[in-house]
Formats: sequence, structure tokens, C-alpha cells
Amino acid sequence: MRFGLGKKPDSLPNFKSGDLDIVDWFPWPLCVGIVTELPLSVDRSHNQFDLVAPLYPALEQCVFGSHLNKARRAFFDAVVHADRVLLVGEGNGRFLTTLAACKNKGCINIVEKSAVMIRLAKERTRKLGGVGCDLNFIKTDFLEYSPADKFDCVVTHFLLDLFNPPAQRTLIKRIEELTAPSGTWINVDFLPARTVRGGILMRLQYAFFRMASRIQARRCFDESTAAAAAGWAVAETISYLGGLVVAKRYQRAPVPAAGHDKPNRTW
Repeated sequence: MRFGLGKKPDSLPNFKSGDLDIVDWFPWPLCVGIVTELPLSVDRSHNQFDLVAPLYPALEQCVFGSHLNKARRAFFDAVVHADRVLLVGEGNGRFLTTLAACKNKGCINIVEKSAVMIRLAKERTRKLGGVGCDLNFIKTDFLEYSPADKFDCVVTHFLLDLFNPPAQRTLIKRIEELTAPSGTWINVDFLPARTVRGGILMRLQYAFFRMASRIQARRCFDESTAAAAAGWAVAETISYLGGLVVAKRYQRAPVPAAGHDKPNRTW
């Protein structure tokens, strides 16, 4: 299928439906413009988010509206009340800004590979005019990050869905190693689509980010199996966009006894 520059293909289905409250168009000129400006020398073996960092919020709003931001705020109280918080792949700081404005003690460590994302996140938090907790920005690969102490809460928003299952297992194992025994891991990700519309949207999204940011995965994978293998139990889930996006609160506590189902919510 060939797409014309500057207009939506006639054959593209309408994404606006009861279970996917998404605008019924995809920003073709913006996406094609980003990709065509990508330097040919970019190393395809590494994720490259510096290029799309300044435009990502507008692109996300254009396609998903406010739904992804709502998903990021899932289990917000658990993050606010944790003493030591680790944000992995936070991006441009939209969640960080909300969290820092509400957190009056403790620390937030932000591990991010993209220098542009860190700069944007610092600019956002600087506008708060002062926060009540310590903010520590660390530009590094998460697997190479070795803090002195473990964290009470680790947060990964739309991170694991960039990777294939073997890489997911490695990342989840590292998350487990950096989390305190009674700590919480909050993960928000896309999951495999359950509708035709959702499937088409996911294929378009992954094709774009593989070209523009050199992500590893060609489609999204559910991290639940790898999480369970690493000793994590799902304490609660919240679904968004008809299950296309799911927020999960993981604990390393025993799974609830038989007859006590984990709470699940849908938005």
C-alpha cells in the first residue's frame, strides 16, 4: 500500500469507535517529514529518540488525545507516597512534572538515554519554580545504571513495548534487582490489539517508530509472562482504549489466595 504525502489514504479505516476514542486520522505529513529528515548514518542498532523528542507530545495528542497521559497517572498515589522513586525512560518529563509538583519528600531518579528528552524534562521541571524532593537526572542506558540503594517504586511508561521478549526479560530482571523487597513496579504499555482498527493503528505506529527512532520491536508483546518469571505478581490493572493500553501495578508479594480476584478497572 502506498500512502500519498499530505493526505490520509482512502483505504485507511476510521479509527473513531466506541472502544477506541481516537481521532480518525493519522498525521502523515508530520510522520513522513520526520522520517525523510533522518540522517542516513543513524546507527540502526540503538533507539534514537532525540529526533522525535520535541514533536512527540503533539504527535501523541494528535493520535491518542489525552488517553496516554491518563494511563501514565494510573496508581499515582503509590508513586507520590514512595520515598525513593525511579523513572525509567521518562521521556520529555510530562509525568515527572506532575509527580514533582505533588511530592514533598524523598527523591526521584530519572534514567533516560536521550539527551534531548532530558533537556526537555529539565525545562519542564524548572518551570515549577522549586520542588520538595530531590531530582536526579541520569543520562545512561538503564542496564548500565548502578545506584547505591534500591527503590521503593520503579515506573516504566511505554518502555517495554519498544522491545522484543528477550530484551524485555533482561529489563524486567534489572527492574527486579533495583526494587526494594517490599517495593512496587508500575508499568504502562501498549498490548496486542484485540480489534481490526487497533491492529492497523499499532502496525502504523510501530512502522513509524522503527523508521524514525530505530526501536527494536516490530509489534508489541505482553510483558506479563516475563514479569511472572522474575517474581512479580500483578496487584491491580487498569485498561484504557478498550484494552489497547494497560497500566499494571506489580508487587513481589504473594499472589492473592484463591477466591480473591485482583481488581481490574477499565477506562
